[in-house]
Amino acid sequence: MKKILFLFILLFLFTGCVSYTELNELGIINAIALSNENEEIVLTASLLSPKKEEGKSTYDLRFLESKGKTIDEAFQNLYLESNKKIFLSHLQLLVVDEAMVQNHLKEMLSFFLEEETSRNNFSIVLAKEVTPKELLQTDDASPSIEDLLLVNQATRSESFLLTLEDLVRLILEEDSSVIPVVGFNQNPIILGLAYVKDQKVKYLSLEESNAYLFLANKIQKMNITLEDKKITVDENNTLVTTSKNQIHITFQSTLFFDGDKEKGKILFEEEVRRRVDSLFQRLKEENLDLLHFTTLIYRNDYSYYKTHKENLFQHLSYEITFQTKVESASLKQEGGNYESR
Repeated sequence: MKKILFLFILLFLFTGCVSYTELNELGIINAIALSNENEEIVLTASLLSPKKEEGKSTYDLRFLESKGKTIDEAFQNLYLESNKKIFLSHLQLLVVDEAMVQNHLKEMLSFFLEEETSRNNFSIVLAKEVTPKELLQTDDASPSIEDLLLVNQATRSESFLLTLEDLVRLILEEDSSVIPVVGFNQNPIILGLAYVKDQKVKYLSLEESNAYLFLANKIQKMNITLEDKKITVDENNTLVTTSKNQIHITFQSTLFFDGDKEKGKILFEEEVRRRVDSLFQRLKEENLDLLHFTTLIYRNDYSYYKTHKENLFQHLSYEITFQTKVESASLKQEGGNYESR
């Protein structure tokens, strides 16, 4: 009986060590930049190397760069720059450039979905007016850019946090998506959203991005100043229905405003309508079904869609209804400030 117990203990100990990797052999990547340059993919990785100092676990941060004809080749070439066993399980941020999206979007999505060590809920942003590498090498790029997106979504609503999972779902379902755009001016800054479809990238202004988020029901909270008066949108729910080629849009919003409540209501509704009208005008001119309205008609009224699908988006009309509730701003605690351009 004692021999059996001894053998069992040995088996337990040895099996527990099979997959063990020494702490100093790990190379944890928390952020990656990908760019398409001269027919090659350039990969820059932010590598965290765990170490122990005076009984405490800390990290060394360094950047590795590799190149390849494919993303997989560029990733494998990282091993030429490091003696660490590389893991993507802590990946938080992916920064890409326009050429990468236009030429390698599906390859990029497939790589991260198939990479067994990779998580799929990391954030993805498009770098503009700065290279992905330069953006990645700013101080604490991964948490600072994620925080930047979250703060903007909660205060100005010109961007939002997009994960790889979200991007894959939109590409599979609609064959198009929007991607947050980030630039650099001493620090990372929000530049709005970019629309991606058929290997083409179209950039939205900050106001167009805000109008998109209103229509897509992605407004959490936001502050807006109109005629030197601050309006805080505390809640918003956007309902979209269809009737043949008519799009019915209802904005259900709760506002906090100091002053005449009716005045605040009028200012808010006029501004949202102006932004939505401006966005629709551009979408019609460029034939961009950014909000997938034709897909909605397809789902709600297939018989109508089947007989009118030719140039359906160009013939869409829309109406906007507001259901706005205004409260005194004195009841609302002041929110934080955020600067973007």
